[in-house]
Amino acid sequence: MATWKVAPALAAGCAAILKPSELASVTCLELADICKEVGLPSCALNILFMYNRLEINLVTEEQ
Repeated sequence: MATWKVAPALAAGCAAILKPSELASVTCLELADICKEVGLPSCALNILFMYNRLEINLVTEEQ
């Protein structure tokens, strides 16, 4: 479901922010791993997890 919203933005060359629910599955983490493997530019996809008001920002790192 997350890729339905993120993929069109990335295909158009835009940056995207994905903020899944606290109760979401770990597929968003798998999406981040896949983006790193294919060489997505740094900060093209930001995944924000909120857990008890603690913000964790996962961004792709430059290689």
